[in-house]
Amino acid sequence: MSALVAKGVKWIRLSAITLSCGYISFNFIAEPILCSGSSMEPTLHDKDIILTERYSSVFIKSYNRGDVVVARCPADPKTLICKRVVAVAGDSVRHGFISQQVVPRGHVWLTGDNTNHSTDSRDWGPIPIGLIVGKAVLRIWPYEDFQLLDSRPTKSSKQ
Repeated sequence: MSALVAKGVKWIRLSAITLSCGYISFNFIAEPILCSGSSMEPTLHDKDIILTERYSSVFIKSYNRGDVVVARCPADPKTLICKRVVAVAGDSVRHGFISQQVVPRGHVWLTGDNTNHSTDSRDWGPIPIGLIVGKAVLRIWPYEDFQLLDSRPTKSSKQ
């Protein structure tokens, strides 16, 4: 009987370690995200899977122009969006023909690379940094398109 109890304790301990490592990995290190929609084309396509690093969003909370990030949608916090940082706090952003806005402290201006098919900061305004859940660093699927994500904006993402 004690051998059976010892195996049970060993199994429970192994399960606890595995669950703890998984929790720490997905919440503080990296997380795979499935992209949907065409707003980030040509950089990312519908059904691409990207790997996001979570360290920046949990501990540093600092982003640079050109970073591709995953954030909670301001209109629906249950939905994740993938966009590019085009302006940071203190930057002046022009949207529309006349309107110009300064990005406030603690916020970023996000747009999709495919600006004609993107709902983004042009619709919501500056996004609080607290809504960002990670920085996209790697496209992992489809395998033939496996690559590090470039932080340089494409021509279509410039305002």
